[in-house]
Amino acid sequence: MDLARSITARQRLAILILVLIAILFAPSGQARDDEKLHSGIDLAAEIALLVRLQYVDPVRVTDLLSAYMVTDTIEGMLESLGDQYTRYLDPGAYKAYTEDVEGTYSGIGIHVGLLNGRATVVAPMPDTPAKRAGLASGDVIMAIDGKSTENMSLEEAVSLMKGPEGTRVVLTIQREGEELRDVEIVRAVITVPVVESEMVEEGIGYLRIITFSADTADQVHRALEDLRSQGAEGLVLDLRWNGGGLFDQSILVASMFVGEGPIVHRVGRGGVKNTHMRSTEVPTYDIPLVVLVNQWSASSAEILAGALKDSGRAPLVGTKTFGKGVVQGVFPLGNGGALSVTTDRYLTAAERSIHGEGIVPDYIVELPEPGEPAESEELGPFDSGEEDALDQPESAEPDSTTPEATEDPDGADEAVETQIEVLEDVVVEDTQLLKALEVLRSMLAGGELDELSEAS
Repeated sequence: MDLARSITARQRLAILILVLIAILFAPSGQARDDEKLHSGIDLAAEIALLVRLQYVDPVRVTDLLSAYMVTDTIEGMLESLGDQYTRYLDPGAYKAYTEDVEGTYSGIGIHVGLLNGRATVVAPMPDTPAKRAGLASGDVIMAIDGKSTENMSLEEAVSLMKGPEGTRVVLTIQREGEELRDVEIVRAVITVPVVESEMVEEGIGYLRIITFSADTADQVHRALEDLRSQGAEGLVLDLRWNGGGLFDQSILVASMFVGEGPIVHRVGRGGVKNTHMRSTEVPTYDIPLVVLVNQWSASSAEILAGALKDSGRAPLVGTKTFGKGVVQGVFPLGNGGALSVTTDRYLTAAERSIHGEGIVPDYIVELPEPGEPAESEELGPFDSGEEDALDQPESAEPDSTTPEATEDPDGADEAVETQIEVLEDVVVEDTQLLKALEVLRSMLAGGELDELSEAS
């Protein structure tokens, strides 16, 4: 109780000092709106206090507030930490984040990317308003409700296409070789599939986890049961381009394959370690499996891959993973926004730190023409740049952001074009999948895992 009073007093003092400094040293002749000024300072103080209480390393509130006064921005204050994963989510970004976590949103149901400066359809999702309206890969969105998309950011385009269920949006579409046309689409609630599965050959199933949202473990469980009913005796688990997601979901999925022992270790302030063991909430599958990873497998995907590798449960095939070994918590703020703040570092099951290092697969296999993911978004959950939430009672807590897609506009264009070509059945040999199948066949034939662990 004394600590709470002390913290409150410090917060009030900090706000008072900030108000006085801001008023005294505001540029002469510059009009300031008092309400806006006080609102900004209140927010800065609230965030500084949260960082002081929650950040993985000790931080002085005075240092944070000094950075705020120098930069006059929340972003500048947080940048002083030197931690790209601790950041402020304004109310709009926080709303999008909560939609990401829930795995549903209201919109039209397409994957879009930026191509030549305009929003372009990468693919419509199955059984969605966009699919029923006839949108196809490669369609260029020239305008949204009459507003030109020229030089429009992807975020703005996505925001304009989202809206309440039952409302209408008009897209002006340019399809190659055809005239411009307007397509009116009625928005609906979209549930984004995060798991894909199929039998790739007799006895071998393929399961891809796109991201870890609120029901990923349930979707994985259903997919495994379906594959087993089709006679799957071995499994390829694809975590490529999976930038993370809900921390607790990665624990649940790992628990389906790891019979016993730790899944991951979290290390908080002062080196306090919290070990997450296998969850008993899910069934265990002893099916032989091989895991696919690449440089865009990050965060929760690395937790799963690390648990399977360290436990000896599965070999990894592909390229070294991204290397994000820190965990964020997301804490709501009084203005409707939220603070994503690094609360822990994590170690794999074998207590290895992979932050900045990544996980090296047992078989290093490059794709014939490796390309980075485009600057693209689903119209809804996971936008490949947001948080991964942890299961904590006081807050939705993520384990982090994914790697940036690409900062090179030309590279982004090329990557979007590549995605569209693949979706238009331009077949590129997936050497990583082929290697995974080769390894899995050998395992099913009785090959020893240790004999299969030379990189190739």
